Amino acid sequence: MSTGDSTEFDRLVALHRTGLLDTRPEAAYDAIVAMACEVAGVPIALVSLVDTDRQWFKARVGLEAAETPRDVAFCSHAIATPAAPFVVENASEDPRFCGNPLVVGDPAIRFYAGFPIVDDAGHGLGTLCVIDREPRRLSVDQMTRLRSLADVAQELVRLRGMASDLDEARGRAVLFERGFDAAGVGNQLVDRDGRLLRINQAFADMIGRAPDELIGRPWWEFAHPDSVRPNLDLERQPDSGQVTARRTIGRYIHANGSVVWAVIQVVPVFFDASSERLDYVQVTNITDAVEARRQAEDAATELARSERRLASLIDPAPDPVVRLTGSGVIEAMNPAAVRALCPEGRSLVGHHASDLAVPRALFEQVWASLIGALETGAQREISPLWFEPVAGPPGWYRVRMMPVAEPDGPGGSVFFTASNITSAVENEQRLAALALVDPLTGAANRAALYDRLDQALGRLERGSSAGVAVGMIDLDHFKSINDTYGHDTGDAALTAVVDALRSAVRAHDTVARLGGDEFVVMFDDVDEDQMMQTLAPRITEQIARVNIPLHDGAVSIRGSVGVAWTPKQLPGRDLIAQADNALLQAKRHGRNRLWTAHTTTGQGGPFTSDTGLRRDLTQALHRDQFSLRYQPIQDRSGRTTAIEALLRWDHPDHGTIVPALFMNVLIETGLIATVGHWVLRQAIVDAASINATRAAPVAVHVNLSPSEIASTQLSSLVRSLLREHDLEPATLVIEVTEQSLAGTTVSSSAMSELAATGVQVALDDFGTGTSSLSHLRHRALRGVKLDRSFVNGIGHDHIDMAILAGAIGIARELGLDVVAEGVETSEQRSWLLDRGCTHLQGWLTGHPTPLESLELA
Repeated sequence: MSTGDSTEFDRLVALHRTGLLDTRPEAAYDAIVAMACEVAGVPIALVSLVDTDRQWFKARVGLEAAETPRDVAFCSHAIATPAAPFVVENASEDPRFCGNPLVVGDPAIRFYAGFPIVDDAGHGLGTLCVIDREPRRLSVDQMTRLRSLADVAQELVRLRGMASDLDEARGRAVLFERGFDAAGVGNQLVDRDGRLLRINQAFADMIGRAPDELIGRPWWEFAHPDSVRPNLDLERQPDSGQVTARRTIGRYIHANGSVVWAVIQVVPVFFDASSERLDYVQVTNITDAVEARRQAEDAATELARSERRLASLIDPAPDPVVRLTGSGVIEAMNPAAVRALCPEGRSLVGHHASDLAVPRALFEQVWASLIGALETGAQREISPLWFEPVAGPPGWYRVRMMPVAEPDGPGGSVFFTASNITSAVENEQRLAALALVDPLTGAANRAALYDRLDQALGRLERGSSAGVAVGMIDLDHFKSINDTYGHDTGDAALTAVVDALRSAVRAHDTVARLGGDEFVVMFDDVDEDQMMQTLAPRITEQIARVNIPLHDGAVSIRGSVGVAWTPKQLPGRDLIAQADNALLQAKRHGRNRLWTAHTTTGQGGPFTSDTGLRRDLTQALHRDQFSLRYQPIQDRSGRTTAIEALLRWDHPDHGTIVPALFMNVLIETGLIATVGHWVLRQAIVDAASINATRAAPVAVHVNLSPSEIASTQLSSLVRSLLREHDLEPATLVIEVTEQSLAGTTVSSSAMSELAATGVQVALDDFGTGTSSLSHLRHRALRGVKLDRSFVNGIGHDHIDMAILAGAIGIARELGLDVVAEGVETSEQRSWLLDRGCTHLQGWLTGHPTPLESLELA
């Protein structure tokens, strides 16, 4: 703070100590301003006090306002030179005031004379001022008489300050007496001879005596004889004249003979300059603290001995051992515990157990067991418990809590030990797994199947599942494989079938082997449409892909499948029996086919062609029984950028049939080209309809067979259809399977001619061909579609996940779009997007839907 700031601060303190600001009018001050007007012959006179940001008028004549801002006040200038009056004879001509609002406006000041009012320290507190609206000059006599009036006002201010100081002193004295008597510590007032002039009740109680027997007696009569008498002769500091206080620890004798320890604080007291000094003595009883410290020292000595004994017992133990109090404070821990449980490898004795390197959930589990051990006094055990120590490999542990009761009362502590039992647990897990797994193929066995089936059916009753389906699979003519090629080839075939079935199901479904060549697939939480149109046909698709290589060729596998689905709970054996009956029907109708049991529609039937279905298929197009379903393809933001056209055969007796169950018949009968052209035309018609009203175009994907793509007429047909329906070529995406490119049917020139039309070409079922990466060299390709069998492995098949990650990376490096098929879970979606996949398609993005019901995101 600068010197100027300090002076102003002191002035304001002095002003406020007067207590005059904002007080009521007083006759004495009113008389002074009235006489000032008469002496000076002016209309306005004021007693003005200059505050922080205003001037306030204690008395006024000729002016309505009770105060004005300080920054326009003439009196602010007057108190700046408190030794002499401040006079302005013509304010309108004075450059300091000619623009002042009080000059140019009301009250139109022209003349001002201010006589400072100061305190004893010389601070200007305000003024007695006279004001006129006309310029003028005062005589010497007028100035003298006005100064005398200002002195009277100044004396009134000084007397008011003295009265305020006296009231404050009286208040402090009352407060001192009340505080002295009511204090919770002992208080004494002692004269120069050490006699007690005054004491409070707290001191009398402290030494067990009545106040009357203490007053007038020397204080040392009650001190302990062995206690060093505190030196109460307070020395005067030679440089400042101040007297220092003294503090010491002493002892008193209680009336009952006991010793009272106390902190004694002695402070000198002067009531006025001439009186003799007294000593104010404050006595604080610390007997309990001294006794507690002594006991603590004794306890610490005993604790140190106990800790040395405990360390000698637990330190050599190879397993972590920790001793905890009932409140969780760590009392001891052996080196093994420090290595396993301390974050920085340093002992945490004295810390709370929550500071140990133990996950929150695990700590809460152990803590609850520890509290139980303390409450019951019985040992508690948690086993097995998975734990990752700070130092050492993670594993399974057996944790024991052994309570130790305190001999002197309630409470106690707990020994916490952790023993590594990983080997024993893993052995148990291996034995349990073997009991539920088919040893040859690794599939679930009969016991595991029935257990999981019962759980799935139980969820139906709780309403947390859409339905449960069971597929019974029996390999066709498997005995001849064993007889012809040997049991090793037969075993390889069984294992390959299990691998194929696993690629056909979702992560939470079950593949089981009942024995021999009998397999079961259990679909959990599946609705009828998804089971009939997607999952059940996928079983036959994957089995048909199984080929067992031999030195002179390969053995292909075929199988008969029976499927049963239920939306309500029923015994698991009944559902399997329904699937078994469907399997029997599949065999009776020629094997190598899939048959459905009675469903909610009340009818069952074949999923593949027999003589009647082959005949019906030749008439299906003419009878308008084919239709298209559209499944959304979404980009990374969830926006639908394309849809895939999927063929369906709406059979009048057997319901909707998917292409996987009649595609071979189309190829065998030569109908594939005719139906393919119908699909292409209908897809273009629908695409034109969809995009007619959309700002952002939606592409339509169409699957074509190898023979269609190889046709020399395809390019001209595509151009003709695009022109006819006014569809942008880039809006049409032709999907070509890897098998098409791998054979000799589709040439590079055919691919180039197709790309020359302006349509986009995408590689379908990428990853399932014999040389997938070589297909990416086709410059006509704009994108690839990852096969659903790999997507199904996300989260549980590391090989499939590695292949997917590699395929996505390579395709993106080549600038190709990547569409993942068969996306059914949020986990799959997140994993694919994290690896750079550009588009997603599957039940998560939307079910195959007729055009009129299609909703585009």
